Amino acid sequence: MGDLAKVNDIDIWWEDFGDSKNPTVVFIMGAYTNSQAWPMSLINLLVQNNYHVVRFDNRDSGKSTWFGKRNFFENLIKFVPSFILKYLIRYVIQSNYKKTPNPETVKSPYDLNDMANDVMALMKYLKIKKAHLVGASMGGLIAQTIALNNPELVSSLTLMVTSPGIRDERLSKPDPIFLDGMTESVLMMIKNNQKEAMLKTFKASIGSRFSYDDVVIEELFNTVDDHGTNTYAFHSKAIEKTPSYLDKLKNIKIPTLIINGSEDPLIPIDHAFALSEGITNSELYVMEGVGHELPEELMNEISTRMLKTFES
Repeated sequence: MGDLAKVNDIDIWWEDFGDSKNPTVVFIMGAYTNSQAWPMSLINLLVQNNYHVVRFDNRDSGKSTWFGKRNFFENLIKFVPSFILKYLIRYVIQSNYKKTPNPETVKSPYDLNDMANDVMALMKYLKIKKAHLVGASMGGLIAQTIALNNPELVSSLTLMVTSPGIRDERLSKPDPIFLDGMTESVLMMIKNNQKEAMLKTFKASIGSRFSYDDVVIEELFNTVDDHGTNTYAFHSKAIEKTPSYLDKLKNIKIPTLIINGSEDPLIPIDHAFALSEGITNSELYVMEGVGHELPEELMNEISTRMLKTFES
């Protein structure tokens, strides 16, 4: 299943569900994961309601073209004792989040505008004139980029666990507990334990409301990992390289659904409030007790709200 599209001089892997004659919903995933992380239960609920769903791998993920790769320095430092590495990683991460990056000085082969262009080029390749855009985390920022620059391509927005500017100094920073989880995750990546690193990040990101069976989590991550996980992607740099949209949200006139967890440790709830206050034609759904996650138990509620937004 799935196919490659040659767009913007790179390969973008995509697949679709449902009748292509129906209105299209394009799913845009977040950083350091791929299209297989989208819940099939949500896709099926939309298809059952006569929507055509497209999901794809962002550049630097899955089966699309990769830019980021393990470098020579990382190959060397994996031999440094873990307790020293952990101290250095924690220092770098905490120092990085103490300041807002200057987009003009960030070194990355692409930014969110390039990633938005990938989505639009894929839509053109698939002969999709207009779509409902659903973005999670970084994918929500990509969806905002398209809505701001090319609103004629967007029927509605669904912005999940995302922000107008993750590194905007006017908005809350990640919870220190999550940063500790990131420290452990980066250490595992350096030691070449990529899957364990992703599992560690996920467990640090969930809220208190729902519990997850380790076997179920591992099955999901095996599916995602088998499809292609690039932990060296430039996704974070692409976010840092793109200025915040906080002051531009008033320019988004498209019907918008904003979904965020009340306990999101990576993108705190005030980011969702900022989106809701900035986008006039928007509805906010706060998932109480939920973190940076899309719980299976809430798929019916989420899809119902999405369908209402699509039809508004």
